[in-house]
Amino acid sequence: WREVTVLVGVSGGPDSVALVWSLARLKGEGPGRIVVAHFEHGWRPEAQLGDRRFVEELAAKLDLPFVSGSATGEGIPSGTGLEAAARIERFRFFDEVAQRYGARYLALGHTRDDHIETILQRILRGTGPRGLAGIPVARAWREGAAIVHPLRNLRRCDVIAYLERIGQDYRRDETNEDLSRTRNRIRKRLLPLLREEFSPHVDEALLRLSEWAELYEQWVPHVLEPLWKKVITIPVPRRVIVRCEELAAEPRLAVLELFRQVWVDRDWPQQSMDAPTWHRLADMVLAQDDSVAMLPGGVRAERREGLLVLERLPREA
Repeated sequence: WREVTVLVGVSGGPDSVALVWSLARLKGEGPGRIVVAHFEHGWRPEAQLGDRRFVEELAAKLDLPFVSGSATGEGIPSGTGLEAAARIERFRFFDEVAQRYGARYLALGHTRDDHIETILQRILRGTGPRGLAGIPVARAWREGAAIVHPLRNLRRCDVIAYLERIGQDYRRDETNEDLSRTRNRIRKRLLPLLREEFSPHVDEALLRLSEWAELYEQWVPHVLEPLWKKVITIPVPRRVIVRCEELAAEPRLAVLELFRQVWVDRDWPQQSMDAPTWHRLADMVLAQDDSVAMLPGGVRAERREGLLVLERLPREA
């Protein structure tokens, strides 16, 4: 990675600050470069200017290029939740910056703590096997680029200890104390309760669960490949055509996993695709009648003449 451009998402919090510091130190004199990208969601209007200034000064201190962006709300499909919309805009910004600088990697500062919290939050949502994998160390992103989480196996307390050791300050996000947010209640109430009342090793148990789920996730695409070739056609990038008769003969799990693979392959947003929505798609395959459904993320599903046509509508639609 020292030979290529790495885009680093830096909010100003301890995890992302430690990440950009460590990458800058490791890079040395290689020909590649590190670009600092800061995105403002607009959730903390009084603090975000200070966050931006802090990250910009940090980038200057490390002699790294700095780019910032902010949420506009444009092109977000109606009905998209607040956090899902924020993620869409944030990654749209990262994508634009990555293209501008030719970045091969987008590095994000999620830690072991984030990984564990993500697994538990997905369990509470009733996630499928893939969701149990939590935050991957690396995953494909845009063409020719990947998203990486170099700190995923490090505890947050170790990250903060590293910053204290090098004398580097960071920004505190007061929204992390807001117990109206599910993620904060998991971190501050549920996990401490599980550790105290059920098992002091609950973190390790969740990590083992995620390891099994990662193995499952690696295995599924190989199993689905023959089925994909049999029932899937992609005439244009935004459209996927599914032959219902052939797919209806497969086990329901295979149908559900095939649709998930379509979303992964097309890079369509999955955050709002809950279990009932995936099952609704499977039901459309099995149904005899023609029908139309609008799905989260601006995807339209239409069953007609034995085919299920999935199409990601343009942002303007």
